[in-house]
Amino acid sequence: MRVEPTLKLSPTRRTQARAVVLAAPVVGDQLAGALHGLLTHIVSGDTDATFRAAADPSRRVVVIVVDADLLGVTTIKDLHTIFPDVRILALSRDPSVLARAVPAGATVALPTSTPTAQLATMVSRLASAR
Repeated sequence: MRVEPTLKLSPTRRTQARAVVLAAPVVGDQLAGALHGLLTHIVSGDTDATFRAAADPSRRVVVIVVDADLLGVTTIKDLHTIFPDVRILALSRDPSVLARAVPAGATVALPTSTPTAQLATMVSRLASAR
């Protein structure tokens, strides 16, 4: 009797779509519509809701867009501490807040007035960098 080796296939892993949490109500709806190929979850701009959405195991969150004027730089720091692999895009009207956002853990800090198309391009780049 001759024994032939069998081919063992590794279990098929389902590729879960990348998700973006939009904790920036000022641009949330417009930005969500411009992000093709990414699942989006818009939260009200509440810190707890942002953390719950980012921690949801049913999503593969890779980017969080944060309204730093609403949630503050401390929230950015906390998000970065708890989710170090997630990229954070901070938005603010205040140049001093933008200057503090990157040292606090934001990957990128942009003015709230940045056009939606540019924000969508930046979020897509951040999402694909993972």
